[in-house]
Amino acid sequence: MKKSKVLLGIGGVLVLGGVITATVLIVLNNRAAMTCKLTSDQTAMGYKVDSIFTVYGSKEEVKKVVVRHAVTSEEEESRNGVIDGYKEQFDYNSKRYGGYEYNIDNNGNEVVFHGTIDYEKMDMNKFTMDNVAMEDFLNENGKLGLDGAKRLYESSGATCNE
Repeated sequence: MKKSKVLLGIGGVLVLGGVITATVLIVLNNRAAMTCKLTSDQTAMGYKVDSIFTVYGSKEEVKKVVVRHAVTSEEEESRNGVIDGYKEQFDYNSKRYGGYEYNIDNNGNEVVFHGTIDYEKMDMNKFTMDNVAMEDFLNENGKLGLDGAKRLYESSGATCNE
């Protein structure tokens, strides 16, 4: 099951242009508890991004987020520019905080970025110190729970449905 996450704070939306569509699936006990969608139409840049975020964990603590960004464009330079942005962000976060991994599938006019953010391997204290706004999404135990994840995605413009 490959799912994705545009990095919104802990994952955030990387908008370089084109159409960005993000779907967030919150998975609780191996079933989807919530779906969030985000669309940003910037076709003037010549590409489209469809993103899916699947969040695994409990109400109290998100354990992992699996990210899938499908970048479609007839222009290789546009596709590569967007994917390079995701790679740079994941490489930096992996080196600085741990817990970030990715791979890329190139299918002609579509390049798919598959990423995983493993909060159990991540230094959340360091991440929060570097990204002070994240404190607004953490629960009283200093963990990102499902409510915080929902607020995080909605703060980036996503519409969530349970």
